[in-house]
Amino acid sequence: MTNLEGMEFIDEEETKGMKEAFQEHLNSLPFNQDYPQAIKGEALKAVREKIPGAYEILLQRYLDANKKAGENSQLVSFAEATKKALHCFQEEEKRLSDIEVLWIGIIDAKNRNLLYSQIT
Repeated sequence: MTNLEGMEFIDEEETKGMKEAFQEHLNSLPFNQDYPQAIKGEALKAVREKIPGAYEILLQRYLDANKKAGENSQLVSFAEATKKALHCFQEEEKRLSDIEVLWIGIIDAKNRNLLYSQIT
């Protein structure tokens, strides 16, 4: 990782490793009555940790399960839980983005006030 004025950049190899680790972790989740809560928790964790490609991995999981579900009620439940996790992912991503925009605005306003006070 390179640090440039507090910004972190992740190289392609590290991104690939993070995506693979996330995929493996999701595959290790047991499909039982705890699955809906577990997949939701993993989706929220992925947003907060900014795991590259996490949304696409979850989406592909949902699409695969939905395609195979047919009359299998267990796969239908799996697909529905994953769909809800995707929705939570999107909501959390928006919430965090809104917080970031708010803080950037606050920091910019404070910087402008500081500059103005130094000028006058």
